[in-house]
Amino acid sequence: MNLTQTRKIIFDKNTNEIVKNDELFQALFDQCITLRDLTSCIIKGECFEERFLEKLIIKNIHYQFIYKTKDEEDKFTFTFFLLPCTWNIINTQQHKQTFDFLTQTYTKEHLLLLLNQELKWAVRDKKVFSIALIDITHLRNINEMLGKDTGDYTIKRLGQLFKENTRDSDIVGRYGGDKFLLVLHKTDIYGTILYLEKIENAFKEINFVFNDLNFDVEISFGITMSKEEDSTEDVLKRCTDAVNEAKKSNKENIKYVI
Repeated sequence: MNLTQTRKIIFDKNTNEIVKNDELFQALFDQCITLRDLTSCIIKGECFEERFLEKLIIKNIHYQFIYKTKDEEDKFTFTFFLLPCTWNIINTQQHKQTFDFLTQTYTKEHLLLLLNQELKWAVRDKKVFSIALIDITHLRNINEMLGKDTGDYTIKRLGQLFKENTRDSDIVGRYGGDKFLLVLHKTDIYGTILYLEKIENAFKEINFVFNDLNFDVEISFGITMSKEEDSTEDVLKRCTDAVNEAKKSNKENIKYVI
């Protein structure tokens, strides 16, 4: 098998379902039904490391793959290039476009793509979802007083916290240097309150320690619910306004819901 041979998976954006699958990948991604299922599988890396190589054996030869994603008007196409496992291939460009190097959550660019798709699904399904912008309140002070490595440790630790406390159907990404964005799939105001309580409790359990130095971290939340007429700009502006109001209150771990 050579590099020119490919396998494809195609997702229909309107139905949020796989419309074309390859029999080779049917077993590999047997639990992947929607686009979010597959992207969640990819970001965890579990199926590649634990399931992929043992399933992808062709004529007694083990194969690995690299992939690229094409965003078209009505569909996403994942193209997989199959390579012998003796090749040392790292698909750095695709990874950089999708995942933040420090937190391994989604990049801002990919976040906006997924948020826009979430808005379309919410209108189609007549369901709301919530969006949370989370600000590390004094990250600049941490960088200036304790060093940038300490700031990077803080960002990475919080990224881990958010990933560990969200569902596979939710979206977690780094929106800016000191900000994370969470999109809670089909979550109403009551579910959002329960989720924030869960995050708060998990956050209180973290002991921030770097180079044997303990330090405090504060985070502020800006929350909004989706509306049928919303654009990505609309929800992001409401979240930004909300988190700024939360920071002005000078109270620790404020939740400001609009």
